[in-house]
Amino acid sequence: MGARPWLPAPPPPPRAFFQSKRGRSLAETEEEEKRAKKEEEEEEEEEEEEEEEEEEEGRGGGGGGGGGGRGGKGGRGGRRRRKEEVRKRRREEEEEEEEEEEEEEEEEEEEEEEEERKRNHKVKTRWCQRYCRRHREKAERDRVRRGYEHVERKDNSWQGLISYAAKPNESEMAFGAPLR
Repeated sequence: MGARPWLPAPPPPPRAFFQSKRGRSLAETEEEEKRAKKEEEEEEEEEEEEEEEEEEEGRGGGGGGGGGGRGGKGGRGGRRRRKEEVRKRRREEEEEEEEEEEEEEEEEEEEEEEEERKRNHKVKTRWCQRYCRRHREKAERDRVRRGYEHVERKDNSWQGLISYAAKPNESEMAFGAPLR
């Protein structure tokens, strides 16, 4: 609700209100707000003093006011400029923080993608080692090199693709796999 100048200001609440629970909490919040405002003003004053010191060190005490808008209002222009610089600096800091957060999110996404890629790769190599001809032939050569006999199936069924026997065991002999 905006200010209504045509209405008189409401009377202050009675003392009993501030002794009630709601009134106490309201008064506390008001005090906290006042304290926060004072702290902000003090911080701004400190920042302005620091900037003034920096300006004096940098320019040798020159500069001064006489800026802003209508020409000569003394030291107002310099103050306005400092406030703008403070605002600019704060904005830049906020932008840097946002950029850092974005970079962290991107890194997390990349890590997740990398993990997914690894998982997919594992699945693919498992599939490949089972079904792809190059892998089957390599496994066959390795077995021959190690001195094992390879069991060849009569029909090129899925069993022949999935399991290579190092040496024919009894179950495979029962399956009817002749030695080469």
